[in-house]
Amino acid sequence: MKASKLLIPAAALLLVLLASNPAGADCFSGQLSPDANVCRDFLYSTTTICASGNSYQPRFKILWTAGGQPYTTILNTTQTSFSQRYDTTSNPTYFPGFFQLCIHNLDTVNWNNFQICIGPC
Repeated sequence: MKASKLLIPAAALLLVLLASNPAGADCFSGQLSPDANVCRDFLYSTTTICASGNSYQPRFKILWTAGGQPYTTILNTTQTSFSQRYDTTSNPTYFPGFFQLCIHNLDTVNWNNFQICIGPC
């Protein structure tokens, strides 16, 4: 009976995470230690980019560069969940360009589960 109680919340979380992932995105999940950072590699795009993330007490950042340094922070949020799209129509100055998604655990005591995704829309 205990196993079935655990499966229902786990299945519900999986459905939420799958629904929030951009199609074809590079996703990464795990546990983030207190006050730690994780970043995905820079992703090059000429047309669109979608990013999403879920965690408790996070700081999500999306960094952008046209092809070198300096990097510009184009998203900086502490929401527990976010989804963002950039495209050539709405943000033409970002394309072509390199995008990187990072998460920082703002909790200085607890490990927190997280998922981050970045990729084509």
